[in-house]
Amino acid sequence: MIQKTGIFLGKAMSEDQVHQLADHLSFGNMKSNPAVNAESFAQKERERYGLPDEEDLHFLRQGETGGWRKDMTQAVADRLDAWTELRLQGTNYDLHVRDKIHALEQDVRDHNVKEKN
Repeated sequence: MIQKTGIFLGKAMSEDQVHQLADHLSFGNMKSNPAVNAESFAQKERERYGLPDEEDLHFLRQGETGGWRKDMTQAVADRLDAWTELRLQGTNYDLHVRDKIHALEQDVRDHNVKEKN
C-alpha cells in the first residue's frame, strides 16, 4: 500500500524507505506518538475538569477491529447508535455506517484467518 500511495503521489521510494515508513506508521509507533493521541489536549481537559491521570488512556487503544466490544456492551452500543441517529436526522448522513463497519470488520477477520492458514 505504501508503494501504491507513493506512485499515486509521484514519489519514488527505495525498499529501505518503504520499510522505515511502514515501521513509522505501525500501530505500536502511532499509539506511542503523543501527537496522534492528542495527549496535550487530553491533559488540559483532565486538568480543566479535575480528572485523574490515566496512563493507559489513549486515543489509539488496541489496534483491533471491533475492539470496542471488549469495553462496550451491545446495549450501550445500541443506545449510542440511537442517539447518533437522532442527532443526524435531516443531515443526509448515511445512517447505515454501522452495518458497513460490521461488514468490513468481518472481511478483516476473514482475511486474518486466511493469512494464518
